[in-house]
Amino acid sequence: MSDAVSRTKAAWTRLLMIAFCLAYGQTMLSQEAAAQEVAVQEIVAQASGGPVLTGSPVLAGSWSGGWHSQSTGHKGPLRADIRPTGNGHYTATFTGKFFKVIPFRYQMQLNVVANDGTQIQLAGSKKLGPLMGYYSYQATVTGGNFLATYRTKRDRGTFTLRR
Repeated sequence: MSDAVSRTKAAWTRLLMIAFCLAYGQTMLSQEAAAQEVAVQEIVAQASGGPVLTGSPVLAGSWSGGWHSQSTGHKGPLRADIRPTGNGHYTATFTGKFFKVIPFRYQMQLNVVANDGTQIQLAGSKKLGPLMGYYSYQATVTGGNFLATYRTKRDRGTFTLRR
């Protein structure tokens, strides 16, 4: 069997395993599955001519930490569950608390804009409606650290998450 066919079969096997995990709602990918997700991304990127993510920090999985509003001084706990959606995009589900007791949950698409093999740069925006305007973010993922800044019409602040 040729090397290309072997790599393709291995990639499909990994992709099916990841799809199975996502379909059955596991809340955390194992380190092995997360590493396999990166390997699948590398093969798909090579085949499509996209950016290769070799040696990248693993973005998919569960993160925890906190958020801090630089505008108001408010802060609170924050969790993120990040799942790959393909082509350098991820869906993050953020959950946390405002005023220490009011829970919130929202989803955001994360867009990979740069990856040098040691860190991943993310950026994007989302329209929140006429009263709130746009939410925009920039983030850097290095090893087990996810550091982000965000800005809305009325607020700006940071997210600091770790594995």
